[in-house]
Amino acid sequence: MKVVALVSGGKDSCYAMMKCIQYGHEIVALENLMPADDSVDELDSFMYQTVGHQIIASYAECMGLPLFRRRIQGSTRHQTLNYKTTPGDEVEDMFVLLNEVKRQIPSITAVSSGAIASDYQRLRVESVCSRFVQKFSRFLDRFLLAGSHEDLAIALKHIESQLTGYGFGWGHVLYIHLYIADMNEFAMVNETYVRFITQEKCPFGVPSRSTIELPLLQASLGKAYIEVLVANAFIGRFT
Repeated sequence: MKVVALVSGGKDSCYAMMKCIQYGHEIVALENLMPADDSVDELDSFMYQTVGHQIIASYAECMGLPLFRRRIQGSTRHQTLNYKTTPGDEVEDMFVLLNEVKRQIPSITAVSSGAIASDYQRLRVESVCSRFVQKFSRFLDRFLLAGSHEDLAIALKHIESQLTGYGFGWGHVLYIHLYIADMNEFAMVNETYVRFITQEKCPFGVPSRSTIELPLLQASLGKAYIEVLVANAFIGRFT
């Protein structure tokens, strides 16, 4: 895929570009959102890291790539986790910038972002990209914690079959969210997990994972819930 890299000057966005290249994708442009005032280093923002924005031009010079930049005009208006398009919100600056990138380089089919572990940032990047074309594929499954490891193994095998159906494997997985109702069950869950998702199945490294204790029964999700994020048509986060 031809990728525009959303860069902040930090290590995560740089590492994301390295993983894009490792997976065989081509970085064709850089984009950056910067403070309206050049004298400001770290903007008071829920969404953007701006420390280091002064060196972004050097990124583009060193890589020999076009750089698209926009000064952040919005503010943090929509503060709940799940983002909805909100006029005047700082997220809309990303949409305006990406729209300009796509206008000038229509061959771009993916966005790289260093926003790896933050759901707040991830959901906003997804919101912006979803206005252009489909972004992430999500492979979801639930399993019950019985007295054995069979339920989790069945769920993982089911997800693996879904991945295969899309031409993917565990090596394409970006991030795994694992939610369990009782963290006391973690040892049992983890024993099965590490035996199923192995280095052999993931030649570039096993995907990052978060395990979170949630009252899943209240949400009618059973005792556990697993979500797998995979890079698809337009947006790719590479960890």
